[in-house]
Amino acid sequence: MTFKTLIGAVALALAAGTVNAATITFNTFNIGEFNTAVNGGTVEDFEGFAGGTGWNSSTVTSVGTFAANTGTGSGSVCNTQSGGNCTDLFINDTTLSGQGNLVPAGAGNALSSNDTNGIFWDVFLAGNAMFNRIVFAVNDAADLNNTIFTVLTDDGSSATLSGQANGNEQLVVIDLGGMVSSATVSMFNNRTNDGFTIDGAAATVAPVPLPAGAVLLLGGLGALAVMRRRRAAAA
Repeated sequence: MTFKTLIGAVALALAAGTVNAATITFNTFNIGEFNTAVNGGTVEDFEGFAGGTGWNSSTVTSVGTFAANTGTGSGSVCNTQSGGNCTDLFINDTTLSGQGNLVPAGAGNALSSNDTNGIFWDVFLAGNAMFNRIVFAVNDAADLNNTIFTVLTDDGSSATLSGQANGNEQLVVIDLGGMVSSATVSMFNNRTNDGFTIDGAAATVAPVPLPAGAVLLLGGLGALAVMRRRRAAAA
């Protein structure tokens, strides 16, 4: 095997090693950390939609489509926003039961689950642009007793949240483990009438860390290259 062939084989091995299952993390929301996480990406903050109105699930946003994730809401948020029997999402434009805007800071709108079971997000970008990270902010998730809030991706990866305070603010970061042009994210409760809002829904390209051992491997290849140059100079 020539040195060039070896380099090519290693490059293929490293590329294959970067494809992994998605990882989902919850952290307390901070606008600075949010801005860092979405740097260079496409962000939907819902400010371009009329506040205080029902959401049409066929609406295509800058980061894909959003729809209610089953269930009929009948709680106080649903009753205030839509008059009861809620089966669709809603553009929240005011603080309501701990729910409301997070991105950008001091703005007005957020997308409300409207006391349904949750929100289903079909993630895609204009021109089928590629991405490897999904980010969004959640307000007031899992603040009622016995509610479990789950984030689930299309590869089966999931993370849960429970026992949170009213109005809690979460930053959700999903690293997909490889570049994709589409993905799905389900965010849902195990019950209706524990509504939440999302904001700053984003898809972006994050730096991909080298697989374990790759740094040592590349260091070894560098040493081989130095040896080859020395031998060539001595010849």
